[in-house]
Amino acid sequence: MKIFSFLYYSNTRRLASFIILISLLFASCSPVKYVPDDKYLLDRYRIKVKDGNVKKDEIKNYVRQKPNKRILGIRFHLWLYNLSRKDKEKGINNWYRKIGEEPVIYDQFLSDKSVDLLKSYLDNKGYYNSIVKDTVLLKRKRARILYKIQVKEPFKIRSINYSCRDTNMAPNVLPDTINSIIIPGNNFDLDILQDERERVETNLKNKGYYRFNKDFISFQADSSAKSLEVDLKMTINEFQKRDAANNIINTSHKRYLINKVFVFTNFDQKEALLQSDYYTTNLDTTFIDGIYFVSKDQDKLNRRVILQSNFIQQGDFYSLNNANRTYKHLNSLRLFKIINIQFNTVDSLDNDSLNLGYLNCNIQLTKYFLQSYTIELQGTNSYGNIGIGGNFLYQHRSLFGGAEITDFRINGAIEAIDEQNIAGNYYTTELGANVTVSIPKFILPIFKGEQFSKKYSPKTQISGGYNFQDRIDYRRSIANLSYGYIWDGSKYLKHSMKLLELNAVTLPYASPEFKNYIDSTFLKSSYDNHLISVTNYSLIFNNQDLKKNKDFYFLRLNTEISGNILSGISELTNATKNENNSYVVFGIPFSQYSKLDLDLRYYDIIDNSNTIAYRLFGGLGIPYGNSISLPFEKMYFSGGANSIRAWNVRDLGPGSYSGGSRTRFPNQTGDIKLEANIEYRFKMFWVIEGALFIDAGNVWNLNSDEFEGGLFRKDQFYKEFAVGSGVGARFDFSFFIFRLDLGVKLRDPALPDGDRWIPGNRALTWQDDFTINIGIGYPF
Repeated sequence: MKIFSFLYYSNTRRLASFIILISLLFASCSPVKYVPDDKYLLDRYRIKVKDGNVKKDEIKNYVRQKPNKRILGIRFHLWLYNLSRKDKEKGINNWYRKIGEEPVIYDQFLSDKSVDLLKSYLDNKGYYNSIVKDTVLLKRKRARILYKIQVKEPFKIRSINYSCRDTNMAPNVLPDTINSIIIPGNNFDLDILQDERERVETNLKNKGYYRFNKDFISFQADSSAKSLEVDLKMTINEFQKRDAANNIINTSHKRYLINKVFVFTNFDQKEALLQSDYYTTNLDTTFIDGIYFVSKDQDKLNRRVILQSNFIQQGDFYSLNNANRTYKHLNSLRLFKIINIQFNTVDSLDNDSLNLGYLNCNIQLTKYFLQSYTIELQGTNSYGNIGIGGNFLYQHRSLFGGAEITDFRINGAIEAIDEQNIAGNYYTTELGANVTVSIPKFILPIFKGEQFSKKYSPKTQISGGYNFQDRIDYRRSIANLSYGYIWDGSKYLKHSMKLLELNAVTLPYASPEFKNYIDSTFLKSSYDNHLISVTNYSLIFNNQDLKKNKDFYFLRLNTEISGNILSGISELTNATKNENNSYVVFGIPFSQYSKLDLDLRYYDIIDNSNTIAYRLFGGLGIPYGNSISLPFEKMYFSGGANSIRAWNVRDLGPGSYSGGSRTRFPNQTGDIKLEANIEYRFKMFWVIEGALFIDAGNVWNLNSDEFEGGLFRKDQFYKEFAVGSGVGARFDFSFFIFRLDLGVKLRDPALPDGDRWIPGNRALTWQDDFTINIGIGYPF
């Protein structure tokens, strides 16, 4: 406790001492320790651009030599490398060298190469005659490079003309020029010309030209140095082949039709390589709706699952887009570990007079093991109470033969209660089971049809579960059943709708002390037996491209309504109300409310080692009609591993409420939640990543003021934001990420106004101001 008080802002002198200590620690290993006497460490480089609209982030990629990686300005990896001793090669010295980064030695050749590449980049973008120079400052065994770029006026495209020497292909080429990305008036950019070649290639491959590629497309440019303008001509050349005398002749490009489609539903690659007659022996073939299904032995897979995922049809022209869509849809079934789509020409069927060719398509599918079992163990830490939990998971990838993914889970946990919180040696237990079935199509009453399934990749999800909680103060059981859909909207959009979600919550036991705690408060209704009937809809936007290391956004919009149908039926049937003035179903009151929340994230990818993640969250829940408060499980809360990490779960708020911190009954929840998070993530060594973060936010009640200071007031809420910061470590084991975060309170709204900023007002203490959070995966 004294150590952390020293490290964190106890006073200005101690803070200065800490900074000096860290500085001395890094200074103890000179960055030039392993730099030879006649060489220089590449300290940094800078690009200075004069005039011109040049993207600095893009131009940096053409610098051939980069300095050692930095984390917050510190060459951490170089420092690790320099911790090793020069005269030692084994043990910890070898480990330091492996996890660290050896010094980058300034290389004149690579600097000159960078100048050439920068000049080539500018030429490719149309900035001909631009000047690139480098200036190198050598001082104290360090080298600093300044690349000066003087950008000249760019060449512009004045006109673009098209020529297709293949007259049979011309009707499929010339009308498409309206979609060209080469636009007169823009820079003469060679990258745009290359992109146009690829666009035309894709367009023609989607129209049956299986053997066409971008090498058949060429450009001629007629430029004027005086006017800095370029006249372009794009030419599509004929197909070339050799005649019987081995002479090259020009001919028309053939359009290819799909002759036959073969689907190998349980393809064995190893056996196919070892047996030359694999395709002709011991295989059963069934013809359904234009598709030849080929299998070895008996295969129980429902063929309709393949049909609704296949876009390659007999008699259609070849289309690259249809092949890609088929692969994507088959992959989304999560049933096949290998999907291979091959096209083979059938030369004997070629019709040269009509310039037609024919293809056979082989779709080779290798399944995963249909059944799998997993056992998970995990540690828990709630309010300082240590525990252990476990899960048993069983999955079947095609339970009924139609690629229905079925997941069955049994979970349990036990957690000891800290004697500081309650006298005696007590513990809490939790047991539960859940089953979820995902069916790759819409089941009634939503849209049906194979074409709808092909376009939107719909899935029906049915789930049911039961959870029992035995705590010191109460026992609670929750039974749930849900039915809903998931479908694609576009490349970046997904939709999710639960038509029905039923939750029945019963509380067979509550201790007298707990009853007294919640009695005559709005929390009482949250712990009464109740039924929740929910319909919700979620919209998810995610433009992350896993193939490219670039910035992306994530957005989740969620809406939820509950109890309106049951309330309407109760009113129409003149149902009687119970003693609490609530309608009941089977003797259990049902909840009625509406919720809306928004989760927006932005990921700033600085480079391969550094990322800054931003998150904003806002949520509002309104109880009405049959309810005076939201059900406890539907309320918002702050704190914990995925929220404001300087507080425990449900240990913050609502508003400036100060009566519940670290109590026996952690029920600090609200109807409104606002939260903002920023996290800087950086790779360190081995599987370890580091993080620095700052979180801010709180929850508030909308109507009830039973928590003093917990009511949302538009002229006060912004003064009641909690602020926490901290450091974290992530252990990336590929298949999962283990996370450990240490949060520290910076601003506590539970303190009196004027004393809420903790640094500068008092020393931090380990017990009151620090929180350790354990989690799986990133917090957001």
